Amino acid sequence: MSKLSVRRFPYSEEEIASFEATLAESAIRPLQLPQIFPGIERVPVEIGAVDPDTAHPNHVDMLYIAAIARQVRARRIFEFGTYLGRTTYHLALGPDAEQVFTLDLDPEGDYPGLKLGIAVRTVLTQFQGHFFKNSPVAEKVTQLHSDSRMFDYASLAGSIDFAFVDGGHGYDMVWNDTRGAMTMLRPGGTVVWHDFSPKGADVVRFAREFSRDRPLFWVRDTSLLVHVDGLDAMAFEASLPPYARELIKPGT
Repeated sequence: MSKLSVRRFPYSEEEIASFEATLAESAIRPLQLPQIFPGIERVPVEIGAVDPDTAHPNHVDMLYIAAIARQVRARRIFEFGTYLGRTTYHLALGPDAEQVFTLDLDPEGDYPGLKLGIAVRTVLTQFQGHFFKNSPVAEKVTQLHSDSRMFDYASLAGSIDFAFVDGGHGYDMVWNDTRGAMTMLRPGGTVVWHDFSPKGADVVRFAREFSRDRPLFWVRDTSLLVHVDGLDAMAFEASLPPYARELIKPGT
C-alpha cells in the first residue's frame, strides 16, 4: 500500500507513480486539514456540501472547502466554475461571507473552442446555479458570465479573501485561472484548487510547476491544494491534529 494512501482509489500504477513523484520532487507538503488550519475540526458545515452523486474518490472535498472559507473568516469569495452552485451556496452560507462571486460560461454563449460534454452543457443551459437561486443567500451571490480567459480580473484586484479554482481542469486553464486568482487575492488571503489527484494529470503538472515559487499544502487523502498568502508551506510548523493516531495510540 502506498504510504500516501492513494491506492485504495481506482488509480492505475502509472497515475500513482506520477502523483507520488510530484509530491517527492515538488514543494508540496502533505498535511491533514487541522494541521494547516488548527481548530478547523470544530467548524460547523451543513452536510449538504457533500455531493452524494459525485464520482470523485473523496466525497467530503466540498465540505472541507466550505470549512476552510469559514475558518479564515472570508468575507469576499471568488469561485471559478459555478456548475450547479452547490459549493457556491455553502460558501455563501458562511457566517462571515458578504459577497460570493462565481464565474462560469454564459448559458446562451457559443464556445466552439471548448469541449463540453452533454452533461455539462445540460447543466450550463438549464441548471446553472440551481442550489443558490431563490435561496435565502441568493442576494450574497454575484453570478458572472465569461470565458475565464477573457475575464477582467483587474476590477477585483487585491479584494478577495478566498478563491476556489475549480473551473476548466486542462493545464492551460488551471494556469489561467490561477493567475486570475492571484491577481484578485488580498494580502493574507487563501487559494484552494480542486482535482489534485492521480487522475488529474494536468492539475498535477500545474502544481509541480507552481510550487517552485510558492510552496503549497496538499490536504491528505483529498483532491485539494492550498496556498495561504505569506505562509511558507514547507517551513510552516505543523502540530499533530487532536485525533492523530500517534497521540491516541503511541507507536502506531
